[in-house]
Amino acid sequence: MSYLSTLLTACPDIQDGLDNLFSTNGSGRGVIDEPMPFLQFIVNNTGGVEQLVHPGQNKVRQVELLYNQFIQEDQVTTQSSTSCVATTERGDCNETYTIDPTDRLNVEELVSEESLRENCKDNATYFLEVIERMINAMDRAVATKTANDAVALLGAWGADVQNVNAGVLEVETLRSGTSDELAPYAMEDIELAKNISLFNPNTLIVGGQDLYKYFRRVENGCCANQGVDIGAMVDAFGFAAAWDKRVVAAAGGNEFSWAVQAGALQLLQWTNSTWKEGAIEDIQASANYVSMVVRSPKTGVRYDLKIKDDCENLSFNLYSTTKVVSMPADMFPTGSDYDGINFFAPIEVVNT
Repeated sequence: MSYLSTLLTACPDIQDGLDNLFSTNGSGRGVIDEPMPFLQFIVNNTGGVEQLVHPGQNKVRQVELLYNQFIQEDQVTTQSSTSCVATTERGDCNETYTIDPTDRLNVEELVSEESLRENCKDNATYFLEVIERMINAMDRAVATKTANDAVALLGAWGADVQNVNAGVLEVETLRSGTSDELAPYAMEDIELAKNISLFNPNTLIVGGQDLYKYFRRVENGCCANQGVDIGAMVDAFGFAAAWDKRVVAAAGGNEFSWAVQAGALQLLQWTNSTWKEGAIEDIQASANYVSMVVRSPKTGVRYDLKIKDDCENLSFNLYSTTKVVSMPADMFPTGSDYDGINFFAPIEVVNT
């Protein structure tokens, strides 16, 4: 076709859905199942900050979290006698979390009575598919926004981690001078960097194809000419690695990946569909539109859905208000071995 009509196809003698006749994975309904592991990992491993920032009923609060830095080892002194007087005062650190309710994403669609009349699908199915397409588009937009915003939150590796250049852990996945011979120690280097930097085992490596392909290739392989069973090393280290095109775009290329500990990043979410909750019944019944919170079945992110009937025209508007936040960058004292660690750090594949 030389053009793509914006109108729904009028009902022919025989009409059926593309998904019913071909295996399209949802493409026939106008949706695509893109992998977005970075966003899904964050949403499924969240903590309690979101509930404090957005407790419900359209309220938004600032949350100030207090914490103490550990006492560095060089603060321990040798004393020949006992003293009952202390002179060192150490204060609390704090980090403030909030969300801007005006920083919103929106996708909309208009359904007219005429277009609905000429379409053969039953109304319930058609309206659900409209909402499904909108949620699918919003999921992808939120995943992109989250990855882009996360770049500014990247923290440090521990001071004792080797092969760190400008804050980025560098690893080799191919032996020097080769294009198909796997380097044996990339997993060990990452695991050691995680341990030195106090990451816990529930950590995802997510990002570029270089590291993802390396992990897939060694899962069942062994480099006999080097005498190292890489597959056994994968089993021992228990890595979880995923490719995410949005992380690749945000980080700057397929050679980059991120290590993120579960709970180190949190996605704050705000919805306003319950803004009249608790009001008298007459106020709640006076609206000329329907407003509800819908949760994405893929990502778990909550969205505001507004539907308005205006003289045989149905307007669908879906809104998202999210903000990704990290653990504080000053949890550890300046100059300590752990200065700047927030359990979210970058990795780069540097093959020569």
